[in-house]
Amino acid sequence: MNAMQTRVRSNQPTDAVVQAVATVEGVEPVDLDIPLFTVIDPDALDSLFESPSDDLGVTFRYHGHEIELDSDLTVTVDGTEIRPEH
Repeated sequence: MNAMQTRVRSNQPTDAVVQAVATVEGVEPVDLDIPLFTVIDPDALDSLFESPSDDLGVTFRYHGHEIELDSDLTVTVDGTEIRPEH
């Protein structure tokens, strides 16, 4: 894990991923030129995290980054942990 930690506002896994990548890229989420749905089904991702589980996590590539999403909606982008503000 990188020493840098950032927080984003999100209650949905898909929003957390998009906001985290935008934060790392230094742009607004609407300025990301590759929609999340081109690499993963957003409805399936949100549904997967509806029932919290401590051992739930997914890893995939998006916008040229390795994304790890944990059950608490912490998103790790290329080793930088980005936690949600609830």
